[in-house]
Amino acid sequence: MIKPLTPSHAAFTLHPLLQYSQHDIIPGHCTSLLWDLREAPIMSVRHVSAPHIALTEHELREHATTPPVPVLQITCEILPGGWSMTARNPQGVTLLDILQAIHACLQIQLTHDEWDAMSLKQQGRISKVFDLRWRVSAAPASTHANGVIRADCLLQHTLFGGLTRSLVTADSCILTLRRPYP
Repeated sequence: MIKPLTPSHAAFTLHPLLQYSQHDIIPGHCTSLLWDLREAPIMSVRHVSAPHIALTEHELREHATTPPVPVLQITCEILPGGWSMTARNPQGVTLLDILQAIHACLQIQLTHDEWDAMSLKQQGRISKVFDLRWRVSAAPASTHANGVIRADCLLQHTLFGGLTRSLVTADSCILTLRRPYP
């Protein structure tokens, strides 16, 4: 029987594929993963050195941290504070757990209160992204009916830019987003 992990208050190291780097790994890429956060991660996450090949299930099932942690909180400064991203796995959070937590958070429909809290300029920019998304969708009517989702609020910052371990909060990371490389 596998013993469940307990929350750690000690330091951990992030898996190299998740780590943000202040220096480009290859031109335009500050992390080893190539992933548009609007896409489900299971078939769309790729390594920057082989962008035509999705990560394998084996790679996605690797622990996201050393030592493994059962819960990892993810924050992003450009997202409103209430958008909680939490990856959980009693045997230790995996790469896939983290990517799915991020993706799931961004697929949630915006509430009226969240929309009303934004400036008119912000609402206008997000509306343009939403309009483009539903018009190019395979199911435009249902996509339009589902309304604005959190991913629309990313505007052009839709690519995974890596994670950095928080030095302030235990079992927490900071998500960096980036724009597509020209």
